[in-house]
Amino acid sequence: MDMRDLIKGADGEDATTICVLGQKRAGKTRGMAAMGNSIKDKKAVFVDTLGAWSKVKLIREATYLEGAGGVDLARLLKAIDKEFDKSDRIVINCRGMLAQEYVRFADVFSIWAMNKGNMAMFVDEIQAYCPQDRAYYSWEMERMCMWGRNEGIEPFVMSSQRPQKANKDVLALSDLYILMRIFHNLDRNKVKDLIGMKPAEWELFEKKLMSLHKKNAFVLDTDLNIKQVVFPNVYGENEKEVGQ
Repeated sequence: MDMRDLIKGADGEDATTICVLGQKRAGKTRGMAAMGNSIKDKKAVFVDTLGAWSKVKLIREATYLEGAGGVDLARLLKAIDKEFDKSDRIVINCRGMLAQEYVRFADVFSIWAMNKGNMAMFVDEIQAYCPQDRAYYSWEMERMCMWGRNEGIEPFVMSSQRPQKANKDVLALSDLYILMRIFHNLDRNKVKDLIGMKPAEWELFEKKLMSLHKKNAFVLDTDLNIKQVVFPNVYGENEKEVGQ
């Protein structure tokens, strides 16, 4: 499967904002890694919220930076900027940050990215930066999701294993949804509201969604054109199953 074909809508144009939703261990992290590894025409930056990409080095030929809790944001941003000029792919490990630290990082990082422009962006677990309750909320991350394409930040790919906890206005900015198995009914209800299927259509689709196997997904564009895909292994057919 060609990952570049995956991010095209029914009109043949590349999607600019992609939302990957699915429960834990459905295959989101590896699916996004496969998408990121396929990008050749621009640099790609990965915000590794839980450290899943960093733990087993899922992003090929990437520079891995540590941005754990208590990090000096000015120093981290300087390192990101320096490596951006040298590396095609950068992974920023944010595992261990507190809620307010996630937001402070997201704000300064998003401003940097918008000023830099021309990159693909992958944000794991978007609810850490743009939660539904907005107690700690990165308006700059939302702005990048909304307007990043004007600065060449595309695709902007975000994921969540708990869609109900992510801000609906941010998730609704997507022009392509990649839906993997979702167990919790509150999360499925959030997806239902996002994609806007008629009740009878949703009832049939929901059953299929719940029965998906690992690495399988439905891809939906804004016209509700649906195709089913299976994400390839990141390191080939013989790779061992590690993590998500």
